[in-house]
Amino acid sequence: MGLFSKTLTLPKTLAATTLTEPPLPRRVILPLTQGIGEPARVCVAVGEAVKVGQLIAAADEHTSVPLHATISGTVVAITEHPHHTGRRLPAIIIE
Repeated sequence: MGLFSKTLTLPKTLAATTLTEPPLPRRVILPLTQGIGEPARVCVAVGEAVKVGQLIAAADEHTSVPLHATISGTVVAITEHPHHTGRRLPAIIIE
């Protein structure tokens, strides 16, 4: 017997349901540290307008990754913010 012994069968009425896009958040907090690497170098300033996909932090080290804006808006803060690990890590806040 395999790992999954049963299948999931959806009711036919669910298959006819249309999917809707959820609204974008008004505020995002983007940590500059992704995983175990070094923090990325900030490329934007507080008060600067950014667009979706714009580079907001560059990878200077081989253990860091570039960071792009996930929403269009204005950079309202570049500060340390509580992280899910319990530490305070540098982050960019966009509204």
